[in-house]
Amino acid sequence: MANTEGIGSCVEQIPFEGLEAVGRIFAEGMKKYGKDNWKNDPSAEYRIERCRHAIRHLMLFANGDRGEEHLAKVAWFCLTEIYLSKKLGDVVNTTSINEEVRTFQDPDPQFVDPQFEKAIEDHNAYVKKVFGGPSNIELAR
Repeated sequence: MANTEGIGSCVEQIPFEGLEAVGRIFAEGMKKYGKDNWKNDPSAEYRIERCRHAIRHLMLFANGDRGEEHLAKVAWFCLTEIYLSKKLGDVVNTTSINEEVRTFQDPDPQFVDPQFEKAIEDHNAYVKKVFGGPSNIELAR
């Protein structure tokens, strides 16, 4: 862990474009679920599922999908989890998260998350329908 004690805060160093993008994710969530709804279920299960969902967005971005603001959604998770961790403590369930990461590292079908695979299939179908061509996203096999 990095020692940041005594360094202070440089909020002005945070790129405005990043803040604006994360703000759009908060606005999207507020419209769909209500203001601060993410605070309503601080259970470990919910927080772990949100982490898994953030990993999916990161992997979609890493595989070239630009159909959503994937990085802003990952940043949204990070910011809200920092808040919840400070208020409620960390969620300790490395088995679940390690399994999720293995999903993207191990092409063995037994480790492929069906929801992630379905998201890629849905994305590829959308790209084909809208743009008439193949998507560059595929699950490593």
